Amino acid sequence: MLRISCVFLFATTIVAAPVPKDSPRPSAQTVRQAIGKSHLSKEMRAVGRNMGEDPVIHYEFWNQDVRENVEEKFFSLRWKSKGLELAFCHSVLHTAWMFNDKASDYKRYVGELPEELSFDNDITAVEKKLGKPEVTFRLPVDEPEEKVEVKIDYIYKKKGACVSFRKSPKGDSVITAVAMFPPGDAPSWVMGVTPRQQAPHPREALTGR
Repeated sequence: MLRISCVFLFATTIVAAPVPKDSPRPSAQTVRQAIGKSHLSKEMRAVGRNMGEDPVIHYEFWNQDVRENVEEKFFSLRWKSKGLELAFCHSVLHTAWMFNDKASDYKRYVGELPEELSFDNDITAVEKKLGKPEVTFRLPVDEPEEKVEVKIDYIYKKKGACVSFRKSPKGDSVITAVAMFPPGDAPSWVMGVTPRQQAPHPREALTGR
């Protein structure tokens, strides 16, 4: 109950002085500075003050079939109308997601994306800006790209960034989301696994690009 109370306090106080709806969202640097910090930190308040409205709080439990993980609590702060989701583990921000409304139920994030990225970039443009990713995930794994739409994640561990794409059978690609996480960390953080577990994601077999 204590954690719930703290999160509720955060959600109801960070935007005590609302900003205009057309105000720019937090800069990429502002969001980056909040990663690794408590949800009640000054860095998180700096993010919240720029959002213009309270977030929706979403709680979830991971791997409840494993007894030692039953108490592993996770929550996220979601501004769906602003295209931003902040994911926390043990009250510490570990991943920030910025969404493109072309492929999610979030509105398009209008703030600054990391690494000078833009939602108008395709896979070729991202590779030109960031180079080849250290890790690549692809779904479905067993269908040729010219026949089905595929989802592709580019993981840049050293930069602490993930770029998610949707690629059509015609070869056109669009960014669906961009994530920031601690530079140098394992990509499993981005895929929703806790830093303590570090369990492999089913798509880890496609690593090594």
